[in-house]
Amino acid sequence: MPTFAVAQQLIQRYSLKPWHFIAFFIALGGGFLCIKVLLSPQPIAQTQTEASGVATSNVNPEKQASELLKQADLHREKDNYREAIPLYQQAIALKADQPEAHWGLCYSLNFMGKPQEAIAACNQALALNPKYPEALWSKGSALDQLEKPRESLQLYDQALKINPNYVEAWNNKGVALLNLNRPQEALAAFEKATSLKPDWADAWANRGGALWSLKRYALAIKSMEKALQIDPDHPNANDLRQQARQQIGR
Repeated sequence: MPTFAVAQQLIQRYSLKPWHFIAFFIALGGGFLCIKVLLSPQPIAQTQTEASGVATSNVNPEKQASELLKQADLHREKDNYREAIPLYQQAIALKADQPEAHWGLCYSLNFMGKPQEAIAACNQALALNPKYPEALWSKGSALDQLEKPRESLQLYDQALKINPNYVEAWNNKGVALLNLNRPQEALAAFEKATSLKPDWADAWANRGGALWSLKRYALAIKSMEKALQIDPDHPNANDLRQQARQQIGR
């Protein structure tokens, strides 16, 4: 069944607001629109390190851990989270005091739909570096998956104190505020996100969701149209724009 049809059925059956779908799909941040539920990573085989191109003998463990981290980051940046996870785990096994490896593991686990494990990984990153904005943001994303917006909001605020221009944190803060039924504050957060990154369709779509919640349908339409100009295939933006048009009789 098409995604939009499912969304329409859920809206009719459970009286959901359209922005609930925007909030769910975008809360993971970083511009990714939905969780790809994939198979759990297989146990790390002894041959994995060799397959990754890192020698298993006569190599300094710290150097080997650094190389594994680089390879894991490359997989993560290509959305290959299943491949990235065991590499992060190997890097951590060789050198546990790498906050970047713990954060990369947290980020990847988030996109695999494993928020509890993601939180544990981010906690390790934050134990090593309490002022790590990316780890605060990713832990907040995991809490959003667990439907804990109050807790996630606190983490986004902490991340923004460290980096006031952290656009993903502004976006996720807006989502958390929408989930707490605070659309006016959410709108302000999304407007900050769009000012920092004007070509980010997700932020414009979320801004439209906040305007919808405020019953400012004409402005919601404009915001959704901006999202669709950037990404004509943006999930839910076209559907929400059509519903806003119906509200004002277009």
